[in-house]
Amino acid sequence: HDRSSVACSCAEDQSERAKAEERRFRDSNLPNVISPHTFTDWDHDTEGTAEMFEAASRFAHGEGPTVLVLCGGVGAGKSYMLEAIGRFCFDLPWTTVRYETSKSLLDNLQSTFDRDNPSTFQSLMDWYQSRSVLLLDDVGAETSTEWRISQLTDMIEHRLQYGKRLGITTNLDRGEMVD
Repeated sequence: HDRSSVACSCAEDQSERAKAEERRFRDSNLPNVISPHTFTDWDHDTEGTAEMFEAASRFAHGEGPTVLVLCGGVGAGKSYMLEAIGRFCFDLPWTTVRYETSKSLLDNLQSTFDRDNPSTFQSLMDWYQSRSVLLLDDVGAETSTEWRISQLTDMIEHRLQYGKRLGITTNLDRGEMVD
C-alpha cells in the first residue's frame, strides 16, 4: 500500500482565504489594533456629538452622500468616528477599506513620483482609488504644496465622479477647507 498523504483541497482553500483576509486587514491600515474604536464602544453621553455619530453611522451603512467630512477641534472624536466607520465597513463582504492620514497618503504618493517613470505613481494612485471606502484623517494638517494639493483634489474629484465613498476628518473650518 502507498501511504502518501494528500492535503485536503478544502483545507488549502481555507488557508488561502485566511491569508487573503489577513492581507485585506493589513491593506486597511486600521489603527488601534489592541483597543479598536467602534460604534458600539462610542460614549453617547459626550455632549454635542450625536449629530456626528448619526452622520458617521449613516455613511458607514452606505446611506446619504458618498463623501463625509467631519470637522471640529482636537479631541472632538473625529478620528475615533473615522476608525469606527472603517471597522464597520471592513466587516461588510467584498468591501475594501483604507484608513490613512492625508499626510501619510501624500508622502507615499510623492515618494513614488518620477516624471520619467510615472507608472509606479499611477499604480499606487489607482490602488488607493480602487478601495471601496477611503478614509483620510487630518486633512489640512499636512504640509501643503501645489503638487500635494493637486493630488488630493484629484483624488477627491475622482471619488466624487465615480461614487466611491470617502471619509475625511479635519481641524479646518469650512472657509479654510475651501482655501
